[in-house]
Amino acid sequence: MDEKTKAIMKKRNMKLYPIYEMFGLDFMFYYVIELLFFMQVKGLTAADVVLLESFYAAFSIVMQFVVVIIANKIGKKKSIVLRQYSQFIGVNHHNIWKLFWILYSSKSNQCNRIWFEEY
Repeated sequence: MDEKTKAIMKKRNMKLYPIYEMFGLDFMFYYVIELLFFMQVKGLTAADVVLLESFYAAFSIVMQFVVVIIANKIGKKKSIVLRQYSQFIGVNHHNIWKLFWILYSSKSNQCNRIWFEEY
């Protein structure tokens, strides 16, 4: 590579670095907030939080192999369509059940007494 090409690549990389910082370094901030949330709000110890995160990481690794096997069997295009369909179903399922419990609790007198009763 000549010097001119290296200078062009360096200039391009310097333009991309803020985007990398935005997506890459914000995860460190996220993990600190997550640690504080679990320790202060949920009452877990630091060891419990680390154990919880290690289970999450191990599950993610195992599921990555499963997803790759499925994607190789059904093909790239079909796997993308399956992912979008699954995400659509999951989001709608979450929203519908959340709405169901809100409506159910608003109709139930016992829940209204428990939630809105002044002590």
